[in-house]
Amino acid sequence: MRRAERRRAEKELRAPRTLFETDFLLGVADETRLGAFRSRYPGDAGFLSSTESGVPKLVELGKLLGVTERILRDEESDEDLLMIFAPGSSLGGARPKASVIDQYGQLSIAKSSKENDE
Repeated sequence: MRRAERRRAEKELRAPRTLFETDFLLGVADETRLGAFRSRYPGDAGFLSSTESGVPKLVELGKLLGVTERILRDEESDEDLLMIFAPGSSLGGARPKASVIDQYGQLSIAKSSKENDE
């Protein structure tokens, strides 16, 4: 999220804003949210979230792998960052992973390898 904020700030010719805990909590898509924390203003039907897209479909796996490769080479675009980080926080571990929706509509994990893996 910090990287995406820095890129937005550069594009808008302003200083990056300080991200608070609420930015991180609200930046998680409902599909991948751990726990039950959701927030909305009294009287509003919709929940607050800074993300506009959720978990990619399995058919986008090739695109997702390309995004991962560009991030590892520090060549990512704004769209790349949105695709990777819009669903929420990293799944952790040594290799890049992402949540995807499989062909049955179930939440799954896509794990990518590095170029030098055997």
